[in-house]
Amino acid sequence: MNDKVSPAHLERSAIVYVRQSSPQQVRHHHEGRRLQYAMKNELVALGWPAAKIEVIDDDLGVTASGKAQRQGFERLLSQVTLGHVGIIAAREVTRLARDSADWQRLLAVCRQVNTILVDHETVYDLRSANDRLMIGIKGSISGYELDMIRTRALDAREAKARRGELICRAPVGYIKTPDRRLEKTPDARVREAIDLVFAKFLELGSAVRVARWFEREGLKVPTEVPGCRDGTRVRWVPLRINRAINFLRNPVYAGVYAYGRGRVTRISTENGIRERWTRSHDPAQWKYVHKEHHEGYIDFDTFEKIRGMLDTNRQSFAARRGAGGAPKSGAGLLVGLIRCGGCGRLMHVGYSARNKAPAYQCRPGIGEERAPCGFKFSGVQPETIVVQAALQALGPLAVAAAECAFETEHTADDDRERALERECEQARYEAERAERQYDAIEPENRLVAATLERRWNETLTRMAEAEARLAEYRGRKQPRKRDRADFMALAKSFPEIWHAPEADVALKKRILRTLIEEIVADPVEDAREVRLRVHWKGGAHTEHRYRRYPGGRVKNIYSDDTVRIIRELSIMCDDRMTAKYLNEHDIPRPNGAPWRGEIVRLARQAREIKRYDPARREAEGLLTLNEAAKFVGISHDALAALAARGEIPYTHPLPRGPYIFHRANLEGQNGDRIRMAIQARTKRKNAESLVNGGLFG
Repeated sequence: MNDKVSPAHLERSAIVYVRQSSPQQVRHHHEGRRLQYAMKNELVALGWPAAKIEVIDDDLGVTASGKAQRQGFERLLSQVTLGHVGIIAAREVTRLARDSADWQRLLAVCRQVNTILVDHETVYDLRSANDRLMIGIKGSISGYELDMIRTRALDAREAKARRGELICRAPVGYIKTPDRRLEKTPDARVREAIDLVFAKFLELGSAVRVARWFEREGLKVPTEVPGCRDGTRVRWVPLRINRAINFLRNPVYAGVYAYGRGRVTRISTENGIRERWTRSHDPAQWKYVHKEHHEGYIDFDTFEKIRGMLDTNRQSFAARRGAGGAPKSGAGLLVGLIRCGGCGRLMHVGYSARNKAPAYQCRPGIGEERAPCGFKFSGVQPETIVVQAALQALGPLAVAAAECAFETEHTADDDRERALERECEQARYEAERAERQYDAIEPENRLVAATLERRWNETLTRMAEAEARLAEYRGRKQPRKRDRADFMALAKSFPEIWHAPEADVALKKRILRTLIEEIVADPVEDAREVRLRVHWKGGAHTEHRYRRYPGGRVKNIYSDDTVRIIRELSIMCDDRMTAKYLNEHDIPRPNGAPWRGEIVRLARQAREIKRYDPARREAEGLLTLNEAAKFVGISHDALAALAARGEIPYTHPLPRGPYIFHRANLEGQNGDRIRMAIQARTKRKNAESLVNGGLFG
């Protein structure tokens, strides 16, 4: 027994702290872990019974440098703080903490509650100045040693990266050679799948559209196999948006070696210091860059073009630069191009009449404090003017575009068919390989044979599915029947193709953004005209003017009778039902088009007619024909007959429209008078029937 161990220490429990710094040490350094667990014997030799010794090994595989949250250390520290622990044992006391803050915190608590420490060499009483000095020196040396090891490792790592030789893991599509170089994978299916990702992005212009195209065609892309760092094995998965962006953003596919793309920033949170890792996509911010380091799938200029397209497609990036982001499916063709000439803001688009007619408005963005100028105009006229100018500019290029389309018409079909063929080839190889493995096993070894037979059946199933997809695609593939003359005819009718309802709106926007840098719009002549200054790519500028619709145009295009009917119908019907009644009675619009609920709403708002409100109808006591008949207690036919003879006041806007009665005209003495009139009419009819001999007289 050591003289530093007192009976007061023995009355409390003992803790053995076991920790290894990484999962690799846990997997491979078994002997070191056994030596740490053996410290329990040292505590027994010092006088602690085995029942009072607790082993804390929650931190196996967790570093003690202060970067990770150690649950085991926190549990140990809490028990020491409560005064429940008499001694802490560790193979080396520096395993308790490598961070100065944790180390000093533990020593201060142990000294305060009189807890001693023990390692494989000696016992430390922190109330002794000599022991405090010795353990303090050990902790300082341990921290210094850890810093030196880390510094040497980082210096060696950066020196290797400076030469372009640090390759930790081969990306998909490459393999790492024995001399630590990157080479394209010999697997043709992998290479063609990656080439197809880049080709489709340059064609479609959006990572989202590329991912949707792959999903629609049922094609897959390669990805890493966990644990494989040389790139010799891949697995095939659907192309998601984030995976497509990883392909497009990675400079390794442009033949570029880039080191230092990521940065680590430390953030203080309620749970301690957290590290946030961010990646820069700007080559100017990368630490070491080696162009033409290896063979790439694209060149560096194409990579820069793709990077610019991805940045422009990002909504937040585009907003900072005053752009409109990726083209979307809205009907407005000038979104992201048109800018307010008064304040310089990018104008926002809104849609009316069920998203048919765009309108551009100058309004502040989210979080913007500047007041908007309030400039707003319809998008129909400016889009017509700009599209006409764009079609004139595209006229000479239509023939060349038709030639290019004729040469590449079958390229997309070939890409899909080639990808499906490669998938079938891969599935056949895997099935044949599984068959060879099954044939090579001895039949008596049933356990292994059963597993290999199951794998063989699975590969045969995958092969059958791949061949079925290829056969289905070839079955629905249309043969090429169009010749060069057909494409030349399309070139001559390009304006008709542009205005066709089937034309892709997003593609139209991409064409306009390719031709036009921006459009500046501002009002002139007391806002009765709008001036459009179109800045084309290449430096050309054109100016266009058009007269805006007068402010009272919507208000004055409908006749007084039409407005009266809408006003009366809106009391009892919503806009959709009002449009239905107007169409049934052939009440025309000025342009001859049928009525819609949205058009009724615009006409109603222009004449300041209130919308249909059931609460307002109830408060004013307005009743339909059926409601009024039920209120009086007679049939609706009888009530309609009385109304037709003028005995009851009512409103009937249209012959086949709703009746409008006021409750005040049907209650009290008015109601009694109506019922008496009905009774008198009934008696008169009965008397006439008797005079005429009854029913069969």
